[in-house]
Amino acid sequence: MTFVALAATFAVLVLFASALLLYGRRIRLAAASDLTTSLHRIDSRAFETLLDPEDDAFLEASLPKQEFRKLQRQKIAVMIGYLHLVASNARMLMAVPQLCSDEQSRVEAQRVADEALRIRIQALRAIASLIVCYCFNLKAQPPNLTRYVKLKINFESLVRSLG
Repeated sequence: MTFVALAATFAVLVLFASALLLYGRRIRLAAASDLTTSLHRIDSRAFETLLDPEDDAFLEASLPKQEFRKLQRQKIAVMIGYLHLVASNARMLMAVPQLCSDEQSRVEAQRVADEALRIRIQALRAIASLIVCYCFNLKAQPPNLTRYVKLKINFESLVRSLG
């Protein structure tokens, strides 16, 4: 009985934390320049290097098991940091529609915001998965960030159209 109560409490806390992470406090933007200066720079090449499976295979073959696991945990911690920046950027991009004055750009901005929400959810799921891998010393499955790259391109073209 106690286990069921603890599990139910934990589930409610997870749902509450998820809602806070997804929606948090509202972001208010006055101009596109506010957004472009607020976005975090993400070195995609460095992040891709972290995700390289050939690099992992080489390191696993070259290093003693304990040293490899220690390096894996460090890489997971760095990946969590990158994904936190991705989730933060996606959260800011969800505010893009409030910058648009005409209907056509608002529709495009809403598409960007919808995709940003999907990416934010994907990043937060990946963070949760990586935290489990970190805590239990498991091999991490790298997240797929192709959607984020496409979103970034769409956002940049939208900012150019907003002037």
